[in-house]
Amino acid sequence: KFIISDSNHLQILIPPGYANGHLCLSNDCIFHYKQSELYNRESQFTVKYDSNGIIWPIESFILSDRDQYGPFFNSQKEENEF
Repeated sequence: KFIISDSNHLQILIPPGYANGHLCLSNDCIFHYKQSELYNRESQFTVKYDSNGIIWPIESFILSDRDQYGPFFNSQKEENEF
């Protein structure tokens, strides 16, 4: 996990095909990203926010339906739901 802020100026490179999650820790947050390819909605995938034992640093979330009801992913299983 990484904390990115306006004071530390961190950037993170996430290779294509890898899942990633984001949590805004303030009331105002702008998330900006670049992609290496043109946007293609059909190539997107979702992993349920609490999959694979992910522990978030807060207890209450505002989630989109896509994030709340996405398929569960468990890296310990040989076959996943997606």
